[in-house]
Amino acid sequence: LNFLKKNKQQVYSKIDRLGGMARKGLAKLFAESGIPCQVTGVGSLFLMHFSTTNVHDATDVATSDRDLLRNYHLALIANYGIFFLPTKMGALSYVHEEGDVKKLLEATEKIITESELFKHNS
Repeated sequence: LNFLKKNKQQVYSKIDRLGGMARKGLAKLFAESGIPCQVTGVGSLFLMHFSTTNVHDATDVATSDRDLLRNYHLALIANYGIFFLPTKMGALSYVHEEGDVKKLLEATEKIITESELFKHNS
């Protein structure tokens, strides 16, 4: 906490930039693959909602494909060592680097192109 107090601008600037990089990259990958997904979040937080409906409220989140989200998160954990609490949002911390976001995007691209997970959605 002392480090954060002394370096608040540096910390938040970095994690917010990484969060934006993750949201933008994930949204682009899913859009280019024809997979209906809205990527939401703010700052260092992000979450994917597999749905054709834009996410505006809790009802939109609840009606998204949570099973697909869980299976996507489990594929990241099992095959790429990228940990998510299944169906929960991603969060980047100060120890993360651009390489970590790139690893997430590369893993997501492989899951999209090489696994059966998204075949019925594209």
